[in-house]
Amino acid sequence: MTEEAAAAAMEAPRKTALTHRSAFARGTHRLDIVGYSVRAALGVSNSVRSGAFQAGGHTWALVCNFQRKQLRSMSLELMSSLDVPRDVVAMAGLRIDDPSGAGRWQPAVWRSHEAHTFKLPYGSRTWELSMPSAFKEARHVHDDRFSVTCTVDVLEDSTPAETTTRFVSVPLPPSISTDLHGLLLEGSRWPPDVTFVVEGDEVRAHKLVLSMRSPVFKAEFHGSKKKRLTRTVQVDDMSAPTFRAMLRFIYTDEMPIKPKGVASQDECRNKQVARRRAAIARDLLVAADRYGIERLRLMCESILSESIDATTVMSTLMLVEGRYSCRQLEASCIAYMASDPDTFAAVVATPEYQELRESRVSFIAGIAEKVALHSKVDGNCPSCSSSSPTSLRLNKSSSTFMSLERGTHEFMIPNFSTVLRRLHVDQEIHSGRFHVGGYDWRIFCKQGELKDHKEHLSVYLHQLTDPGTDNVEVMATFYIADPNHKSPPISTWLEKVFSKENMDWGFPAFITLASAKSQYVGHDGSFTITCHIDVTKHESCGSSSAAVGVRGGTAIPVPPSNIAWHLEQLLVTQQGADVKFLVEGTTVVYAHKLVLAARSPVLYEAAASVASIDSHVRIDGMKAAVFKAVLHYIYTDELPSSGALRDDMGMAGDMLAAAGRYHLERLKAVCQNILAESISTENALNLLKIADQLRCQELKDYCVDYISSSPHVVKEVMTKSFSSFVCN
Repeated sequence: MTEEAAAAAMEAPRKTALTHRSAFARGTHRLDIVGYSVRAALGVSNSVRSGAFQAGGHTWALVCNFQRKQLRSMSLELMSSLDVPRDVVAMAGLRIDDPSGAGRWQPAVWRSHEAHTFKLPYGSRTWELSMPSAFKEARHVHDDRFSVTCTVDVLEDSTPAETTTRFVSVPLPPSISTDLHGLLLEGSRWPPDVTFVVEGDEVRAHKLVLSMRSPVFKAEFHGSKKKRLTRTVQVDDMSAPTFRAMLRFIYTDEMPIKPKGVASQDECRNKQVARRRAAIARDLLVAADRYGIERLRLMCESILSESIDATTVMSTLMLVEGRYSCRQLEASCIAYMASDPDTFAAVVATPEYQELRESRVSFIAGIAEKVALHSKVDGNCPSCSSSSPTSLRLNKSSSTFMSLERGTHEFMIPNFSTVLRRLHVDQEIHSGRFHVGGYDWRIFCKQGELKDHKEHLSVYLHQLTDPGTDNVEVMATFYIADPNHKSPPISTWLEKVFSKENMDWGFPAFITLASAKSQYVGHDGSFTITCHIDVTKHESCGSSSAAVGVRGGTAIPVPPSNIAWHLEQLLVTQQGADVKFLVEGTTVVYAHKLVLAARSPVLYEAAASVASIDSHVRIDGMKAAVFKAVLHYIYTDELPSSGALRDDMGMAGDMLAAAGRYHLERLKAVCQNILAESISTENALNLLKIADQLRCQELKDYCVDYISSSPHVVKEVMTKSFSSFVCN
């Protein structure tokens, strides 16, 4: 027998043994649905499908099925190609966490007790899973966000050397909201530095958090020296409960009232509760508009839009009168009134309408004109009689799911007066490039070109990315505030479609040059324009047009929480930074003691030992890139988006060590998963050594299981590790 034949004979039993060895390969995927109420409110059967993910060498997707305005079921779909040679046997599990990250509710968990067999190639590829019995919308849908983690275990004939998805440690939910809210509690490591007097009550807060979240507070606390040193602020025309509720939102991004889709059915039937809920939303809408808190304003608009009926629509229109930022809520009211002749007649018959018709003739005339215009566009006529006992309208939008992507860019022009003097008529001042909704944008300003606009500043939004044949629906708001808080803020908006033919939209006479220089220039001579951009995208829902009853206004989309983005901008701009870290002896990194006090007590203790911003806190035994990545995580609960951690196992190991050093348990779990994803026969022993040194038992167990998974893997690991040792 030749050596080759002998080797083949020796390999045969090993292959046979591996063929009959049963093992489950696991894949885990998390699906986040932002805009849960939009799906539920469609009123027709519709579904949300996750992105594709891998488990056991197959491609899967999780599908959430909505029926009768609520989540009814979830199913697992096998998406692999039709040429799969054999049946696929799998087990599955679902875990629905509290999306607020506060840990107020236990996760709702379901696990299949028996395996499910997908009969291929002609059997069904869909497995309807059981909803976790503990799932409650009131608990597990928060700020219109729903999160579910699906685990799939696939039975394999043999254990492969590598798997595509590795998950060794389940990270804790993000905790930014909880941590920041802790600053308001008694005994906080970082006490408040400003007191608001509201209706005689004293409400304490932190200037840094307020400035980070509200452009109005930012202008107030970063204006003149006198304003910066202010310790007490009197607040008029607002109740203390409303101010406290707004303050809680600023710190947590959480509404003090539940969205309608989250409340129980009994609560929804209770008219008194509904009226109270709407009243709170009205007060908060005024507060949010006053202080420029966009997301809170949109959430209040959404709640009020859902509660529109014949008795509330006129008071809602009065509320938004003159508030240009509330144009979506006004449009929802107009759409409701124009939806059906009977609806319009019911509104006209209300005492509110009759009183306004006597006292506010021009207001009623303007509303009637808008209703008529909307009816003309939709083909409805309020003056016509209803043709059926039950008023129905064709909701053509039910086949389309609109997602909203939002971004904010601050364009600061230093030495504004000097820049204007040197600016020629045909010259432009450009902002930097920024990205929103899949496109790149920039703002540009110039002196007005037309004769009537010579003494004005023109402001435009320019799309830098070539849209091709797409029409990009954009709603942009330009906002400037008086840093000295003497003049009212200026806010103008536009709603346009950007295309290849029209890539610039704006205002040729945004503000007079004299007014800009005299009223809106900061103490440092800078002039700042804030631009809020909403980019609307349309995605097919796979359902046809459907007739639905006319109840309430149209849904107003609410963007996801942006508190982490605000913290990231705080870190990037270094505004208000009060501590400097010296890393690797030469690199200086700025941070904020307040954020460290809320998010990393260990690092805060080091920062607190330094009394002055002129002194440094030395960070020894850590690379500058690693420390910056740790700070980014502390501020955002996310790793930097550069991808360096996933490409560099050494840096991921350093991050794991740093997470242990600063007691960042969630970061520790994330880093362990990254290292597990990179495991191979070349680095398995090195990873095992790292896990042992850093006392990461889960990662250590994973490495041991990987190495001992088969004799082939053991041999490969030992051979490559020995070769590496000899080369070094």
